[in-house]
Amino acid sequence: ILAGFVGGWADALISFLIQVLLAIPQLPVMIVIGAFLGQSTWNLVWIIAAFSWAPVARQMRAKTISIRRRDYVQMARLYGGGTWYLIRTHIGHELWPLLTINALAVVGRAILQESSLAFLGLSDPLARSWGMMIARAVDFPGLYRTDFWTWWLLPPVGALVLSTLLLRLLVGGLEEQQRRDKPCCWK
Repeated sequence: ILAGFVGGWADALISFLIQVLLAIPQLPVMIVIGAFLGQSTWNLVWIIAAFSWAPVARQMRAKTISIRRRDYVQMARLYGGGTWYLIRTHIGHELWPLLTINALAVVGRAILQESSLAFLGLSDPLARSWGMMIARAVDFPGLYRTDFWTWWLLPPVGALVLSTLLLRLLVGGLEEQQRRDKPCCWK
């Protein structure tokens, strides 16, 4: 938000960092970093957080630039509104719905990323994780020759698919609600 509002060197630096993080293939780099840092829940949280903020930051920056150019923000600035006042009252109010929608989308991606890394054994072995449950079920030698797969494999896979699907549907519904509630700009 600050990069989009202030512009200049801060915008250039943050935009460059966002573009670099978006250009990197996330899962292979997460695997390498996770293997280097070791098996820990906090390492996994920091790795996922380091790669999750860039798409949201790019959208926030673009929306902030759009809002910054609106007439009422320019008038508030002319009447003496400071940077933090304008960000807090005028820009933050308009960015909150977009931030909420993006946060839910990031949660869905983070669930899949954590499960992927846990399936590969990069999570804390004592932590409860759907990826770890799937990995242990697949490692069972007689899984597919018995009926154990219905009890060991289907619940974590179903929970993983259902949670990400429901989050995606929630995000889609909120996006549609925001489009419907927002008045059109040319009327």
